[in-house]
Amino acid sequence: MSTINTAYNSVTDSCCGQTILAIEKLNSNTEVLKPVGSWQALTSPLNKGTFTLQLDPNKGRPKTVDSFRKVYTKDIRPVCDQDTSADPVCAAPSFSGGDDVTGTYVFAQHLIQLEIKREIDIDDEEFENFCINQEQYIMDKLSAFRSGVLEELNAKVNERLVTYMAAYEDQTAPDNSISDPKSVSFLVPNGAGGFIFDPTGYAKVKDEYNKLGYSYVAPIVVGGSQLSVFQTNAQFMGGTNVNGVTSTSVPNLFVDYGVDAVMNDGGNHLFTWKPGALQLVSVNGITDQMIKNSVPNMRERMRVTSPFGDGLTWDYYYDVAPSGCERKMKFQAYFDVIQPVPYDETCAKAPVLHFDTGCTANTCPSSGISGEGGI
Repeated sequence: MSTINTAYNSVTDSCCGQTILAIEKLNSNTEVLKPVGSWQALTSPLNKGTFTLQLDPNKGRPKTVDSFRKVYTKDIRPVCDQDTSADPVCAAPSFSGGDDVTGTYVFAQHLIQLEIKREIDIDDEEFENFCINQEQYIMDKLSAFRSGVLEELNAKVNERLVTYMAAYEDQTAPDNSISDPKSVSFLVPNGAGGFIFDPTGYAKVKDEYNKLGYSYVAPIVVGGSQLSVFQTNAQFMGGTNVNGVTSTSVPNLFVDYGVDAVMNDGGNHLFTWKPGALQLVSVNGITDQMIKNSVPNMRERMRVTSPFGDGLTWDYYYDVAPSGCERKMKFQAYFDVIQPVPYDETCAKAPVLHFDTGCTANTCPSSGISGEGGI
């Protein structure tokens, strides 16, 4: 009697099954990658907190373009009336028909617009090698994509972050911190040809958030060489900092040279936001029914854990041409950066600010207001 096991196991024998096995092995390896600080900041537990979007991939698909890419968020609308008077003690109450309940809440629709795709095309000769060891072949191909995928994701979110940079408390025109940024320095000349940490730069960043009403927030700060060199310098500074400061620990810093690249003006820049004010979200186009309709090793559809270390869930496609001589594997994802809370910029301003940065001395902080003077 034959001892060869001819049973088909869809979990391990189909191309999808082999892909999942390869992905599990791939994610256990450490890859050398360029800093992708914006992506890391957005996906960090510090930023995500308890934020979740319960998205059912099988719903919200009427016959409109890309309807599955729409997500919605809700928040309580703030009431900031600041000039009121108390009623007389014995005044009769007046009734005005009740509160505007609908107006108590504010809703926002977000369209997930960013995309990414990677494909592996296989002909007969290549597939000959592919069949020898599917796991190894897939892993090698995906490994070749890994660094480029993370850089593409990071570059696209940096472009989106620029659009969210809001205004400082005292800023009216232009109405955003990209067009008229304030400057802060974490590093200043030390008189011996080097640079030394000045906590005033970080303190001025926090001061701007205090003015917006976000007291005691430790904002996320993303930037390039300024932060990279500061973080390295901090290991050697000891007790030699400006003003006698001995602590060089600044929380929530992420290095990303892409911040300066996307600004593309020769300067050094910082993107900052209150943890949670911006969120990375993703959606999937593949439904459960599409997965059920898969034909193993012919036409397969699945939602898979990212093989590239980005934390997303990707749509996976595997198709064989009618001739049987060509095969295509495709991974693609839809993602975007959203501002879950729709700030009205009157009662509540968006805690998302851009700063210029450099190695010059920090200017004197101020909360003075121009006016006639006096009370």
